[in-house]
Amino acid sequence: MTRSPGACLFRQERSRERWPPPWRKLPGVSHRQKAGTRARQGEYSMAAWHDDHPERLRTASEWYAELQEPDLDHETWEAFAAWESDPANAAAFREIERSLVVLDRTGFGRPDSGGSHDGRGRRFGVWGAGLAAVLVLGLVVVALWPAGQEPVVPEVYVSQLGEVREVSLADGSSVTLNTDTQIEVVFSDTARDVGLVHGEALFDVAAGQRPFRVDTSGRVTEALGTVFSVRAGDTVAVTLVEGSVRVGGEASGQGRVLEPGQQLLVHEDGRQEVRAVDPAAVTRWQAGLVEFDNVTLEEAVAEMNRYSSVTIRIADAALAAERVSGTFPAGKQVEFVESLKLFLPVEAEVSKEEIVLEAVG
Repeated sequence: MTRSPGACLFRQERSRERWPPPWRKLPGVSHRQKAGTRARQGEYSMAAWHDDHPERLRTASEWYAELQEPDLDHETWEAFAAWESDPANAAAFREIERSLVVLDRTGFGRPDSGGSHDGRGRRFGVWGAGLAAVLVLGLVVVALWPAGQEPVVPEVYVSQLGEVREVSLADGSSVTLNTDTQIEVVFSDTARDVGLVHGEALFDVAAGQRPFRVDTSGRVTEALGTVFSVRAGDTVAVTLVEGSVRVGGEASGQGRVLEPGQQLLVHEDGRQEVRAVDPAAVTRWQAGLVEFDNVTLEEAVAEMNRYSSVTIRIADAALAAERVSGTFPAGKQVEFVESLKLFLPVEAEVSKEEIVLEAVG
């Protein structure tokens, strides 16, 4: 799906032609009669459809996103047409388009009216591309779900940058979302499952017969009547506040059991380490505070940047290695920098979107 450097010029030269082709009308319109006709006539076996349909949906969503590019070139169109000439591929692409059209009519997920438009009515190209990628996940789940059963749609909860949000779950448990966090909750008759997509959350789990499990990048934390926090990232951190949790690679009943005041770190390469922490300090963010105990300035800045759209950047490597301790208001970047000046040889260049720290002398 490579594009040539002269793509923009190419589009200008083709401006008097019907481009894209008349059968290829982009987002919001699905009146395509080329390869789709053969698909409707059933020129492929249903067995083949079910065997590889999820993969075709994934590819179709990638094509959909690719076709939203403003500098689309002729080579890409030809490559797409070749792929779509397979009736099963054409049907998968129509499924992506049809689903997006339904969502567009309901207004679900539609951006603010201030979004960009173009002459062909191609609205919200970035939104359409992103939604296609999200949508295909749901379509693949449906495609793989056992026949005769209704697929379970997770409840999704999100906190914005700098926001702390408390959520009450159906079983009586509560979850507090730290800044920029997303969880997906699926409760069934046999289990209570939560996926931590990104960010950090504190779980206060209600007692119950069904296991309560939190999955973070394949690392499953099972509550054994407890309060604990989980933070996603390159290193997954599980901190036990009270009660007991079991942390393992999957929901298999095996894994490491933590005690209150312990934090398990699971690194990207699979290494694990358990260390003693102060649970109150780790969860201080609930009160809008960030606490550091002898961490490098680089680590402290990375943490402060989680809470604000104003980014702090360290221009000096030696300065980044300086140690920092203290409690600071989350999201208050200027206040944090002013505090640093009291005990570090540092000066700051402040702009609307960035604060640059440099060593003095």
